[in-house]
Amino acid sequence: MNVIKKLFIAAIIVMAASAAFAQDSMTMKQLRYSIWPEYDKSDVLIIYSGKFVNDTGKPFNGKLAYYIPKGAKINMLCETEKGMLCQRYIVEDAGKYSRVVWRPSRTIAPGEEFPVMFEYYVDYFDETVSQRSFTDIFRAPFPVKNLTVEVKKPAGAENFRMNPASQWSQANGDFENFYVSYQNVAVSEEIPIQVKYTRSSSSPSVQKTAGGNSQTVQTSSAASVNNKMIVVVALFFTAMAAVIIFITRKPSTAKDSQKSRDTQSNKQVKKEKERIRKMLLDGKISEDTYKQLMKDLEG
Repeated sequence: MNVIKKLFIAAIIVMAASAAFAQDSMTMKQLRYSIWPEYDKSDVLIIYSGKFVNDTGKPFNGKLAYYIPKGAKINMLCETEKGMLCQRYIVEDAGKYSRVVWRPSRTIAPGEEFPVMFEYYVDYFDETVSQRSFTDIFRAPFPVKNLTVEVKKPAGAENFRMNPASQWSQANGDFENFYVSYQNVAVSEEIPIQVKYTRSSSSPSVQKTAGGNSQTVQTSSAASVNNKMIVVVALFFTAMAAVIIFITRKPSTAKDSQKSRDTQSNKQVKKEKERIRKMLLDGKISEDTYKQLMKDLEG
């Protein structure tokens, strides 16, 4: 009897702790939870791309968190309201999960929206076996009003299935994406997504060529780039030209000056890569346009 009583008290303490954490957290107004198996690595890429809303009734300067599987490798955790502003984080043990905890770079006013992005990789299966199967579980550390789960079918995959079944699908360049939507996801609610397919190749769907450019494993016809993307490319090269002129107009023979110029140029390229990647994830450009822009960027 004492054992049952102790277990009951422990359960109440855990529930109270979870509720306390939830009360201090903002709500995710919109979240796209993307599952991209074998995209640019043999692992599964998981992407949070969403927008918080401060519905706490007071200015928010507290901590936020994401749950990830044990052993997952974090790629980036960023704010996206002014480009990609990546933040520091800590990883805590949360039982069968790990919890990634971070704090926004500024105070968020009541009712204000706050966009974010978070990426990590999970090694779910042996890519040398043609029958691929894994189950990814989304666990909400905060309330989510509108959740869209996106699963990207890998290049060359056959007999693709997911459970729950997709509600709709959409072609995007060389890929096909499958979607399921949810509303009013509660704190700590778990949503399992099972994915199965057959694939003979062990290479990622998108891989680097000898020149460092990205290409899809499948062969496809080149897609035309729309006028908007042409303007983006033109503006990018104009900006890069301005940077080059600024760097080279003050010649210096010192090695430290040369190193400083190289660092400046690398930062500009990295920033532009992050911006282009965000456009892809937001659905503003196609896979083909993304690859063309990255190819032009890497020269």
